Amino acid sequence: MSLEERLKQARIYAEEKLGFKVPEDEYQSILAYAVRKLDYIKKDEDYLPLLLETEITDFYIRQYINMKSMLIMTQRENSEMMTVRG
Repeated sequence: MSLEERLKQARIYAEEKLGFKVPEDEYQSILAYAVRKLDYIKKDEDYLPLLLETEITDFYIRQYINMKSMLIMTQRENSEMMTVRG
C-alpha cells in the first residue's frame, strides 16, 4: 500500500474514532504538523500514518479541553462579577 493510501486510511480511522469528518483545511494543517514532527523525532515516513492518526485525534481533544477551560473561566468570571455586584 502506498504512503498516500495509508495516510487516507489513517484519516478514516481518526474520523471514525472522532465520529465526524475532519475538514480538509484542518486535515492539511495537521498533516503538515505531523510531517514536521516526524522530522523532529527522527522517524522515517513509514511512521507517518500512525503519527497522523494520533495527531488528528489529539488535535480535537486539545480543542475540546481548551473550549471547556474557556467555558469554566467565563463562568467563574461571571460568578465573581455577580458576587461583587450582589
